[in-house]
Amino acid sequence: MKKNRFIYIFLILIFLLPASIGAIDIGFVVNEYFAYDNFKGFEFRAGLVPRLSFIFGDHSSFFMSAGFDVGKKDGEYYYSEYLELLRTEFSTLYGPWGIRAGRINYSDPLSFSASGLFNGIHLTHTSSQGRTGIGIWHAGQQQILSAVEWEHPAVLDLFSLKAAYTGNMTNPFSSPNDAFNSHFFTLKAGLPISSFIIELGAVHEWTETLIQNDAPVYSQALAAELGFYWTVPTPFTSRLSFIVRTAIGPFVPVSPKTYGEIFTANLSGITIVTADYTARFLRQLGAGVTLSYFIRNDLQTPNSFTISAPGNNGYLLGGEITSRVVWSPFSDLQFILGGGAFFPAMGNNWPNVNPLWRINLTLIFAIL
Repeated sequence: MKKNRFIYIFLILIFLLPASIGAIDIGFVVNEYFAYDNFKGFEFRAGLVPRLSFIFGDHSSFFMSAGFDVGKKDGEYYYSEYLELLRTEFSTLYGPWGIRAGRINYSDPLSFSASGLFNGIHLTHTSSQGRTGIGIWHAGQQQILSAVEWEHPAVLDLFSLKAAYTGNMTNPFSSPNDAFNSHFFTLKAGLPISSFIIELGAVHEWTETLIQNDAPVYSQALAAELGFYWTVPTPFTSRLSFIVRTAIGPFVPVSPKTYGEIFTANLSGITIVTADYTARFLRQLGAGVTLSYFIRNDLQTPNSFTISAPGNNGYLLGGEITSRVVWSPFSDLQFILGGGAFFPAMGNNWPNVNPLWRINLTLIFAIL
């Protein structure tokens, strides 16, 4: 209830700000999603995201957005009881320094360990030696997220390089006896060659679990990504991508994330091979198709799969194909028609399970 009052009072104060701050930009986005599949049935989601922004002087700005959702998922209807505060940040530049504070986006170089909205502050410094950043955020429950990062767009005028440390630690003042601390060390490089881009990155995770007076439990995991991207020489804009993602051991990110569209899995003890082709034939029309294959690296690392049926302890889980068509008749209106299927029989873990399929339609309408 306090959170509800805070959001509405904050909205009223923003709208009543004096005109001396400059022009206020107000808009909203409506997002509607409808889907039907052969394993969960019909589901839908409708969301409303109002937002506003304004500028202070020449180098500072404020942005605020909130969201409200209604829908049906897994056979259950749901709705938001209040407006949820989304991206809301104050940002300013002072020479080479930049500051962002509020509910802001953060992502590690690979988007493996942490990615999403967090409440906190992020400070950056840009020079000829690259961009350096440091941040600290509240990561939910009793966890504190911190990051130290550095990146350079053209090391030796040859390749880009990003490095980061991301820490997720239990607040010692709120939980002095129990703690879960994880540390992520990430490195990513990108090499452009003519119309090709090759990217290679890896992250090492080290975790420490403390429960009451028991001895600490330590674990490690490694996740990596290799990507090839080719801008295809066609009369229209198109790109072909080939990406391999893998994780050895129980990789536990700060932000839970699944991979795949029909069949979904966490990036933990698994390898996912993906080929994707996207094309924009006209300004208003585009399309794409994605092929993915899922392989377990071992049979001990826990994961969460879409298929809950007992398997044959096989390493090959199956293949997936999805496609989508994007039509934007106007700049503020977009339709996305998609669908696909996952074939367990292409693997040896669920060889007798029928294919999973889904069709979906998304409508996005924006007034900015």
